[in-house]
Amino acid sequence: MAFVDSDDEVETDYCKAMYEKAVRDNNDVVMCRLDHIKYSGGQVKRITYPATFWEEDNFRFAEHPELMARMSTMACNKLVRRDLFFRVLFSEDISYAEDHLYVVQLFCLAENIGTEKRILYHYYHIHNGMTSRFGPGRLTRTLAMERIRQFMGEHGLADLFHRELEVLYLRFFENYNILLMPPDGTAWDIRLRFVRQTQAFLRKYCPDWRRNPYYRQAMRKRAKQFRPAYYNYGEGHMLLLMHLSRILPKTLYRQVLRADHALAFVCRWVRWGTIGTAGRKE
Repeated sequence: MAFVDSDDEVETDYCKAMYEKAVRDNNDVVMCRLDHIKYSGGQVKRITYPATFWEEDNFRFAEHPELMARMSTMACNKLVRRDLFFRVLFSEDISYAEDHLYVVQLFCLAENIGTEKRILYHYYHIHNGMTSRFGPGRLTRTLAMERIRQFMGEHGLADLFHRELEVLYLRFFENYNILLMPPDGTAWDIRLRFVRQTQAFLRKYCPDWRRNPYYRQAMRKRAKQFRPAYYNYGEGHMLLLMHLSRILPKTLYRQVLRADHALAFVCRWVRWGTIGTAGRKE
């Protein structure tokens, strides 16, 4: 069984190449590489990320827990053995992040995961598409993380993947925190609930996430780049920015948000750039 989003494209041998790989190496799951295609300023930009996950092949997930910290949790670009496909079902009560929950379960239950080194899948980022909207369904994202945590506990994997799960939660929440602060203050009640839910989740299950080694490594890397790091923001910070989006004119709010991003960059640079890592205890 394979998955393809309706607005994406695949190579003509997308299924054939992964199927032959699965048969040859007796894989339960095969994952191919993908690229991201974005439209910006009338230009098409194709982004290919380093093949950090594809170093391994024909492996069990429990043997390489570090892979969870950087895994692709989209259902697309994966071929699943039929019997495993019917063992893991999509949660019908989760509107967003249901694919993340599904893929984490697949990878943990698979006895043999294979990787296809070629880029066979082309993922399109559509402006104003479903993934760029913020509606009530966003609130089920926290429920998906709860289900992942519950699944790992039931299968005795919580301790093995403890640090990796922390950074997985942070990454999931960060992606959607970016949508919390648009220059119009729409869906205020939903955004407010989302902030409080995600922050409560982190306080309960990941109280020391800032000490996470994967997070530290990411912050040192980001100290060299001018880009926002929303999961660095506490509840009060995000709520303040949201409130400003309601009371300030759009033009002024954009300037405030840009200044806030710059301040976050400077703070990261001071913390992880100029201070450096010498003598730092992990």
